[in-house]
Amino acid sequence: MILYFLSLISVIIFHELGHIIAVIFCNVSEKRGFFDFRISISVKAISIHHKKFKKPLKNATIAFSGPIFPIIISALLNLYIESNYVSMLFLLSLFNILFLHPSLPDGKNVVNNFKKIKESKQ
Repeated sequence: MILYFLSLISVIIFHELGHIIAVIFCNVSEKRGFFDFRISISVKAISIHHKKFKKPLKNATIAFSGPIFPIIISALLNLYIESNYVSMLFLLSLFNILFLHPSLPDGKNVVNNFKKIKESKQ
């Protein structure tokens, strides 16, 4: 049971770390401050807040990177380390892809930004 909770906490941390890394890369590319974001932690959620970027693709990438980053990290760990923890981490990371559903914040953000990209091309 403790293995499950440790894996779950790790997936949450990797999810938010994915957003943070993407925000930092986008901040550097737009010559903003390196740490021009804030982390909000409440009982219900952990979230990363940043100023929206001019290009919707950057905003979509930031939203997309949260659910994808834990999958990448856990898949790489799974290649090199055989343990119950890493297997559980990989399984929970795969469930993390559900955050890209359009009714959830990350998925909603991706869909809205792709709509903006599509509108700008027309």
